[in-house]
Amino acid sequence: MSENTELFRRSIELLNAQDADGFRDLIAPDVDYIQPLGVFHGREAVVAAFEPEWKAFSDGRHEVLRVAETPGGITAECTWTGTHDGTLATPMGDLPATHRRISVPYAIWVNVEAGLAKKIRVYADGMDYAVQLGMMPAPQPA
Repeated sequence: MSENTELFRRSIELLNAQDADGFRDLIAPDVDYIQPLGVFHGREAVVAAFEPEWKAFSDGRHEVLRVAETPGGITAECTWTGTHDGTLATPMGDLPATHRRISVPYAIWVNVEAGLAKKIRVYADGMDYAVQLGMMPAPQPA
C-alpha cells in the first residue's frame, strides 16, 4: 500500500472515530476541502466542516469500497452511513433528529503534498441525502 493510500485510509479511520485532533494532523495547514455544501479553506475550517455530521450522526461511518492511486494522490469510491440521532445544522436551519438511517455513496479525490492532504474534493448527491432524511420528497418518475 502506498503512503498516499495509507494516509487516506488513516484519515477515514480518524473521521469514523470522530477524532478531530488526529484528522487535523493529516491535513495541510492550507488545505482546500470542496464538497456539496461548500468550500472550506484551512485546517480549522475543514475540521469544523465535519462537526455537524458528528453531532447529528453519532454512529456515522465512512466505508472505503475501492481506492486508486493517482499522480500525487488518490481517488476513492466510498459510502457514508449513519443514523440521524442528533440535531443537524444545515444552511437552511437546524433539522431535529429523524432517527432515519441513511446511506450515501460518494467519490473523493485527494491530492497529497509533503505527506499531508492538500486538496480534498468530494462528489456526492446532496438530493439523495436530503430525500433520505425526509427534508424533501423523492423525485417522481416522468
